[in-house]
Amino acid sequence: MLGSCLLSLTIPVTAGFSQGNVNGVYLTEEDFKLNVLTDQTQTDQENTIEQELGKHLLLYRDGVVKKYKFGSVYGYYQSGIKYRAWQKRKWLSDYGFYQILNDAGFQIYSRRSSHHRSTGYTWYYYSKTPTSKLKRFTSSNIENDFSAHPEFVKAVSEVLESTGGNLQTDSTRLLILKYLREKVKP
Repeated sequence: MLGSCLLSLTIPVTAGFSQGNVNGVYLTEEDFKLNVLTDQTQTDQENTIEQELGKHLLLYRDGVVKKYKFGSVYGYYQSGIKYRAWQKRKWLSDYGFYQILNDAGFQIYSRRSSHHRSTGYTWYYYSKTPTSKLKRFTSSNIENDFSAHPEFVKAVSEVLESTGGNLQTDSTRLLILKYLREKVKP
């Protein structure tokens, strides 16, 4: 009985629900790669996921809260948006869950940081594959990682130069990057 119950909780994200209206967690890197969610259900007021100060992922199921300690899950999916955990929880690190903005070609992520004196900042990152190391989206990082693709490096550098060297909070910049990624393959 227990085995069949566990099997029914771990199914691909596309099975049974409209993909944009579900949520669940990716327990492992393999689950993340294969898009297999655990504790999957439709998103509504009593079935949702929240981050708790980077310490826990709170999974609400019919009013009951299940806590996942940061580092115990690889990521999560909610209402059409995929999030990936990155780094270990330690003092002054950029650990946390990163929203995946685009996952075709190389991956582009964002992460909102906060500060007690401001409304915060959105930082952009990338990784060469869905599970490789995340790096801050800067000209120098792109140049180092994609030096074998000078056309791509040049196109990204031009976009970054036109934005003052960063991609902060402007969705137009992300659309430009999406265009670059589709037209100029690294």
